[in-house]
Amino acid sequence: MAAEVELLREHVQEAKVDAGLLFGAADFDPSALTAAQDSPLALLRVTDGRTAFDTSGWGTPGHYPAWLPAYCAQSVARDALGRPQYRLLESGQAGVIVERLRTPIRTAPHPY
Repeated sequence: MAAEVELLREHVQEAKVDAGLLFGAADFDPSALTAAQDSPLALLRVTDGRTAFDTSGWGTPGHYPAWLPAYCAQSVARDALGRPQYRLLESGQAGVIVERLRTPIRTAPHPY
């Protein structure tokens, strides 16, 4: 997955845009997080609802509520040991993505 992150970084620079999003269905390895470090890239994983529920601590694994969606999105970041940490994106949590994409404000040189 690190190669895909590096490729996205190159595309973001080439396109002269401020940020990029990378969606994946597989687990992100630590090298992918290293490649995304210090860059305006948000890494997101799409997973099935049952896996998200089983790993969320919301309830007893294997007993699924009727409201459980088929698929869920998770933000990917590093934990304290540098391993991938997945955080379920819930309604109203756009800030999780926006903060990752935040880039320094660029100021144009004064015209005179």
